[in-house]
Amino acid sequence: MPHMSWIVRWPVASALALVAVMAVGACGGRDCGEEGGPSEPSGAVSEQAPRDVEEAVRRVEVARTPSERRRAIQDIDEVAAVESEDAIRVLEEALASEDRPVAEAAIDILELMETEDAADSLGTVLERSDDAELKLRSLDALSTYEGEPAARAAAIGLNDPDPEVREGAVDALLLIDDPSAVEPLWQAYRGEQDEWVREVILDTLESLGEDTEHYWDEE
Repeated sequence: MPHMSWIVRWPVASALALVAVMAVGACGGRDCGEEGGPSEPSGAVSEQAPRDVEEAVRRVEVARTPSERRRAIQDIDEVAAVESEDAIRVLEEALASEDRPVAEAAIDILELMETEDAADSLGTVLERSDDAELKLRSLDALSTYEGEPAARAAAIGLNDPDPEVREGAVDALLLIDDPSAVEPLWQAYRGEQDEWVREVILDTLESLGEDTEHYWDEE
């Protein structure tokens, strides 16, 4: 009987050991998360909201992954960032990121700030980026602004090689509705080769109070 008892117990113990080995292998020796896969290591970005814009900036600077950086940028308070040169700096650095969601997160904050510095920062996207979608997103942000700084920044897009971006710049200038856009629009019209963009420019100039009747006859 002792011999039989050992035979019964041995397979059970072996099966339990095998299950334990398989569980460790599935998670690579780490604790499994709620979805059954490996749990992510704790990130540099705290789950708690930052106390102030300075702490938010520090979190952006120490972020180790694009997703951490994006979350940290989203925690920057657009109102507090208005007076923070460091906040503008990290947002401008994010605009140059190769990870589009990081750049878009920075645009979201800059859009809400509605300051001259923020408009200038959005203008740098139009000057330096090769991503047409990011340029269009920056123009959308600028179109919510008012005043000459926003018009000046949006006008950069009038010289873009992509006709869709040029059209987006014209649309943004229409919504900004500032007289300072008139001269850049006339300059763009004179050099524009795309027929549709030329018509959009004339529509916008007319909306800004310019006499365009003669030019429509030439189209």
